Amino acid sequence: MNSRIRLVVIGGGIAGAELVRTASSKKTLDITLIDPKPCLEVQALYPEYLVGKAKVEDMTAPLYPFCQRGANFINDLALNVKDGRVICTRCEVEYDVLVNSSRNPTELFWHRGCGADILHQHLE
Repeated sequence: MNSRIRLVVIGGGIAGAELVRTASSKKTLDITLIDPKPCLEVQALYPEYLVGKAKVEDMTAPLYPFCQRGANFINDLALNVKDGRVICTRCEVEYDVLVNSSRNPTELFWHRGCGADILHQHLE
């Protein structure tokens, strides 16, 4: 029996990427980040970009450094959540704990048993 908790994070924005980065230090978690974009976007800089004070490079950061402590990064679109699996365009990922930090959380509905109580125990 695997004693590691399979944590899947949908959405590589600031919240999702930071959760992956900090939780990766926990040896009891097997972490997977799913996002269709290879970079996170700092949306707070959109106004500066629109008026020419920021460049695209200032507003983006690659996601792979957030996963360097051992998390898996799947560069794919999460389409649905069903029966303990995240269904993506090209693959399916099983989870014990699911965190939906996507831009539009209503696209993927929370399911009973997503494991928030288990995650809390392992992050303490």
